[in-house]
Amino acid sequence: MKSRLTVLTLMLSFIVFACNEKQSIEPTKEEKIHKVFELKRQKIKYNISIPVELSSLEQAKIRAKIPGYIKLLKVDIGDFIKKGQLLVVVDAPEMNAKLLEAKAHEKEAKSHYLIKKEEYERFKNVSSLEGAVSQIQLITAKNMMLSSKELYLAALASTRLYREMEQYLEIRAPFDGVVTSRELNVGDFVGGNKQDVILTIDNPFVLRLHFNMPELYVKDTPSTDSITFSTESIRRKQFKAPFSRKSNIISAQSRTEKWEYRFKNDSLQLLPGMYAKGELNMFKGYKGFMVPMSAVVTTMKEQFVVAVVDKRTKWIDVKMGVVNNDSVEIFGELSDKDILLVRGSEEIPAGSEIQYAR
Repeated sequence: MKSRLTVLTLMLSFIVFACNEKQSIEPTKEEKIHKVFELKRQKIKYNISIPVELSSLEQAKIRAKIPGYIKLLKVDIGDFIKKGQLLVVVDAPEMNAKLLEAKAHEKEAKSHYLIKKEEYERFKNVSSLEGAVSQIQLITAKNMMLSSKELYLAALASTRLYREMEQYLEIRAPFDGVVTSRELNVGDFVGGNKQDVILTIDNPFVLRLHFNMPELYVKDTPSTDSITFSTESIRRKQFKAPFSRKSNIISAQSRTEKWEYRFKNDSLQLLPGMYAKGELNMFKGYKGFMVPMSAVVTTMKEQFVVAVVDKRTKWIDVKMGVVNNDSVEIFGELSDKDILLVRGSEEIPAGSEIQYAR
């Protein structure tokens, strides 16, 4: 019995030893193979989305120039108007009285001038007769005529001024558009120091699309001369508007430049005051490096990519530029054909030897 137990014990010991030997000769786990790519300069293209505000091409706040009371309001909110159309009539009794007074002064000055002119002509005609009219009388008559003529011309100018001012009592539309607000009513006092707005009119047939372009992008060039945009109210439709102008100055407060596009809105499918989302395809005037976002490692202290030099890693500090989908422009001590890890990580120490493949 003892001999059998001894044999079994020896057999179990042999099996355990064999298993340990097998484990010791198993191959070690394979090292991780990192995916890399070759750096190459390319034309930097990117797309930006930017909020856009729509406003009327023209807007005018209608005020009265002559003090008076609103006599007639010919239009109301929502009315479409044509250039030169009568909008408001103002009643100004004081100005009417001044016009009548100016006409009376003109008539009196004209009569006085004609009398003095006739006297001068009579003296002039008889001045050729010896002893009929002295030279002093002739000169005095001429001066009186010229003086009365100046008074008549001044009265004439005063009358003309009041007649021109009378035209301001009829306020007409400065351009084609629509009345977007009415602030006053018939009988309200307007003009003078009381600069209340009577009406506001807009031209919604051409819209300005303006937005503030961040300083980072202002020197880049759009791929086309138009912007594509959409609104919340018409989400499924894309609109296009050609470029119009830009301010050519960076705002000190927002660090942006104002850009403007214009949209022909004959059918009034869009309204002034709407907000839209604009899309611009841009490109830079130089070739640079675009890398996957995953290649850039950002920590609290630094921002870098992991390069491979002679099978060893090297951290290269970089700064990021424009972003395009999953790619980003980077700047740093980089060159064409540098090998970078597709997915960088601060857990990969600089100077460590790694396995990689493209």
